[in-house]
Amino acid sequence: MSENKSTQGVKQKKQVSSFQELFMNEIRPKVKPLEAQRKKMVQTAYIIAFVLFIAGCVFDFIYCKYFANNHYNLNIMIGAFIPIVVAVFLMGKKYKNQIRAIVLPQILSYAGDFKIGVKPTLKSTLNKFLSSDKKEKVNSDYNGGADNLLRMISYFTKLNLFSEFNFAYINEHIIGKYKGIDLNIYETELWYSDILPSSKNKMRHSSDKNKNVNMPQKKYNGVVFNFKCPKTITTQTLVLKNNQLPVYNRDKLQKVKLEDPIFEKYYDVYSGDQIESRTLLTPAFINRIVTLYNEKNEVGINMSVSFMDGYVNIAVASKKSWFDVPFFKPVTHYENYKVIIKNFMTILSIIDTLKYSAE
Repeated sequence: MSENKSTQGVKQKKQVSSFQELFMNEIRPKVKPLEAQRKKMVQTAYIIAFVLFIAGCVFDFIYCKYFANNHYNLNIMIGAFIPIVVAVFLMGKKYKNQIRAIVLPQILSYAGDFKIGVKPTLKSTLNKFLSSDKKEKVNSDYNGGADNLLRMISYFTKLNLFSEFNFAYINEHIIGKYKGIDLNIYETELWYSDILPSSKNKMRHSSDKNKNVNMPQKKYNGVVFNFKCPKTITTQTLVLKNNQLPVYNRDKLQKVKLEDPIFEKYYDVYSGDQIESRTLLTPAFINRIVTLYNEKNEVGINMSVSFMDGYVNIAVASKKSWFDVPFFKPVTHYENYKVIIKNFMTILSIIDTLKYSAE
């Protein structure tokens, strides 16, 4: 195992070195003109933040001394400044999208046969729904339509890897082929909101209007990638972090004992078929998932896996966006892009080690 690890380390160093050449020759010249724009946007953001701080202090003093009846009213008035904070956020988001549009295609072409695919949105889903036959029902199949957000939400729910959510935001959709395997990679945010329908509560009723409505909660941030498994999958098998339970179909899924103390220190396995689960969870898979859990890298591997409907579905959670360049760091810094390529190659290394290649 140590020999394999050293070999992978040498391979990764070569990849990073060749990527540095790509950065210097192709990426840096294209993003350099945006540095002046970034500095101006950062300066504007600091000015807005300073003005917001001073205005908030003055407003709080005047309002608390002369007008405030209770803290609830005060909180509402202070909430009037939220649009300014949102404006600063959107400014940074616009900048990141500009850089991403330049850099991501370069990174994908370096990593292999990958490209940016169709991104499911509410608008594309609505357009497709309105243009379809009224008798046609929304299909929850994963491959039913890449631009249908409702299908993606349904599919992510079936994966049984996430706590309850009722909205998905797909930040990026990447499609490609790796060692003969077709891949779909979704950079995803999953949210839960009281005002949206969920599996337990179809919709808030008019009688609930007086109840408090909580702020939307982010339930998941990271990537979900999906590829066809050459092995037979007749039921669902889950690999979850310790103390995480399946949300759905608990009565059909039994805990699997694999007799690997290191693996079971971090993960629990649930499956509808004990024998099939042991066939899917190869020693290579178990060794790699434990190694990734212990490695200190930018991905900060927080992985869960769902074998379902003939596919391997892997969710890798992250606190940060996988493919964004930092707003408050110079656009020409190589380290910003090195993190992105390392994260992407880590995804591929998971598949590589699973030994599910079609080659």
